[in-house]
Amino acid sequence: MKPRRLVYALLFCSVCFAQKPNTFSDCQKKATTQRDLEVCADLEFRRVDAAMESSYQQLLSKAKGDATAEKKIRAAQQLWLAFRDAQLEAMYPHEDKQGEYGSAYPMCVLHLKTELTKERTKMLSNMLNPIGGEVCHTGLRYNANATTNDPDKWRGKWIGPEGTYLMISKNADKYTIEIHSLDGAATYKGTSAGDHIEFQRDGKTQSIRAGSGEETGMKWLLDKKNCLIIRTGEGFCRD
Repeated sequence: MKPRRLVYALLFCSVCFAQKPNTFSDCQKKATTQRDLEVCADLEFRRVDAAMESSYQQLLSKAKGDATAEKKIRAAQQLWLAFRDAQLEAMYPHEDKQGEYGSAYPMCVLHLKTELTKERTKMLSNMLNPIGGEVCHTGLRYNANATTNDPDKWRGKWIGPEGTYLMISKNADKYTIEIHSLDGAATYKGTSAGDHIEFQRDGKTQSIRAGSGEETGMKWLLDKKNCLIIRTGEGFCRD
């Protein structure tokens, strides 16, 4: 790289990373080529990305036992990662990246990726550590009675509408599932499949999973948080 271009690149990076810790600036002081600056930008991105992943894992840990919250946190993170990639492509849309955006492109795209990741980390941190007293900034308030994803803790009776109920018991590694519906009672044998129980009914494999009253799709259970769901319209809850 020509000396003048390197000076411009150094000045550009000084502005881009002015609000960052000294990780990048310390690295930048030692840079003598464009490639050196790319390495510095990559190191900074990796640091920020690791911080985001740490906040994400802490949030999942906080939500553990609340199946609905866990599911939605995971979905949101996957969608955000897709958004980050799409935003980078929107910012630099052409196929010939270096031809269109110059030799500084690898450094610039890492900078943008770092800034987006910092914003996401702030979102996750706000969810993890809500500001007390802020009505619209309450963060995640998990239901203490939310259904756990451990099927062994589902044993016992679960109540449905109009006198229906589900009874789960266990003998060795097999579950006994009694479903008392409006059509009568039926008993099935089930097995654990990680975070759900699988069983055969009418020649088809069905499953019991944790969820909320809203996820049952049943108006009688909408306000419930501690529920088991077989399918939409067939759910049972505990108070």
